[in-house]
Amino acid sequence: MGIASSLAPVALTAIGIQAGAFAISAPLKTEKFYDISGTMTYAACIIVSLLARKNSTSFHSRQKLVSACALIWTTRLGIYLGYRVMSHGKDSRFDKVKHDPLQYSVWYFL
Repeated sequence: MGIASSLAPVALTAIGIQAGAFAISAPLKTEKFYDISGTMTYAACIIVSLLARKNSTSFHSRQKLVSACALIWTTRLGIYLGYRVMSHGKDSRFDKVKHDPLQYSVWYFL
């Protein structure tokens, strides 16, 4: 199994989640879903990268530890950012950014 074929499910996951978030946020003209969808995308990519392996029945303890730490970190950050944008309203980080689901998919995938 080559690296491209093992990363394809991760890339498709990132593109799918970001396209879905874009489909919701674009008509509403809001960026409130950016951090929440980013958290979901990052967490899903971590999980898919583990499960997409050909021999996903056995994981090295290091893989489990690093994945668990990354999931804890992304959950904590996502909750903080999601709470901040929901409680403070408009998020000025996106005033000059065009919403492009492919751009964000590539960002989370990388």
